[in-house]
This record gives sequence, structure tokens and C-alpha cells, in this order.
Amino acid sequence: MSRSLATLVAAFPALLMFGLSPAVHARDFSYSYLEVMADTSTTENTADDPIGDADGTLLGVTGSWQFHESWYVRASYTTEDKDFANEVFGTRLSLDSEQTFVMVGAGHRRSLGEGTDIYFEAMGMLSDVEHLVPNVITGRGPPMLSPTDPTRLSGIDNKGLGGRVGVRHWMMSETLEIEALVERHVLDCEITMGENSGDKCPTTHETKLGLSARYHFTDNLAAGIFGSFSKHTDPNFDDIMKLGLSLRYAF
Repeated sequence: MSRSLATLVAAFPALLMFGLSPAVHARDFSYSYLEVMADTSTTENTADDPIGDADGTLLGVTGSWQFHESWYVRASYTTEDKDFANEVFGTRLSLDSEQTFVMVGAGHRRSLGEGTDIYFEAMGMLSDVEHLVPNVITGRGPPMLSPTDPTRLSGIDNKGLGGRVGVRHWMMSETLEIEALVERHVLDCEITMGENSGDKCPTTHETKLGLSARYHFTDNLAAGIFGSFSKHTDPNFDDIMKLGLSLRYAF
């Protein structure tokens, strides 16, 4: 999936050049909208002794408001569950996670010609992650899992900054829109639950490629399908692949 998505993103400028041109006098893109979305994902589990990759599901809502001909603000809220499984001292443990993510950003759009926009966006991000970790007992003798409760709840708060560059293009008519983007996040984190509460985590970096197709039923209502591929520097996971659906109402 990641190779196909990267190929599509790389081929996007060629699509604009060869035959898939917009209608003459194409209408402007709306940057004022409310959108709901859902996706499924696969995340490579890079922790010690992983048992397969992690499957995830996400639900989210995004609102955007264009307050000037070329400027807009955007905010989103998402919640995501992921099912991780690792082997610890020969025992299979489910180390699942739940994350809430809040983003607030501002962007600037520019026309690249009839039916094509490019936009630049800066954002601030906050997230809260609750996940299960092995409950390892140390003391006399070798470390071992708790015989009564082999997992315990831990939590992490993340905050950081990010940026996004994207292109929106009308394909042949004003009913089908294609959007491609590149996004970068830098996040600092702090452990908020458990015996290591208050400890800082290493800063992590994420780079994402995304591609969407959006069908406009009317000037206001559109449904879309999207995919993305992310690289991450967290030591416990990497290579996040997503496929989802969205419903957008522009105003």
C-alpha cells in the first residue's frame, strides 16, 4: 500500500499535465467546511518481540473557516484505538492504546492556475495517549511478570508543531477533486501515569504523504476516500498506513 500511495503522489504533477485538465473557468475551492472522517490503519510494531503489526480505527471531525480570500484557520479532533501485541518473558500480552488528538492551525492558499490551488499550513498539536505496558516485578531473582495482573495502564501527553503543503485540483469537471499533501510533525512528550510519571520522552518526528479523491454531489456536499503513509521515529512503531472515508459540508 505504501509503495502504491507514494507512486500516486509522485505522479500527481504528471496527471495535471497530461489530459486531465479542469473545466474552463473552474470554480474556487472552498476552505470553509465541516468534515467527519473514519479510517482503518496498519502500524508496524517495532517494539521488542512484537507479535504482528497493530490494527487501528480512527474517528474524527474537522472544521475550517476561510476569513480572507487567501487565508483560513482549521481545527480537528480525533480519537484512535490501536491493537498492539508483544511477547514478554514468553507470554503474549495485548498492549493496546487509545489516543485523542487535537490540532489547531492556520493556512494560506494560492492559485496555480485555472482549477488548481496550492496551500501552506502551520499547526499546533496536543494529544493524550493511554496504553497498557507490561507489569514487570523486580527484586530478588530475575525480573518476572506480575502473576495476578501482567499489564498496567500508562499515559503520555504529547505537544508539538507541524506543517503541511498540499495541492487541490479539479479533474475534468467540477465534480471530482484530487488532493495531495506532505505533512511534518515534531512532538515532545511526557509520561503522565505509572511509576515513571513526570519523566520526559524523546522528541519524535513524523512525515506523512497523503492522497484524497473527493466527489462533489452539490456545491456544498462532498464524499471522499483517502489514503496516507507515515514514517515515525518512535522506537515502538513505524510505517503507518491508513485508508479511510470522509463526508464534507462546505459553506
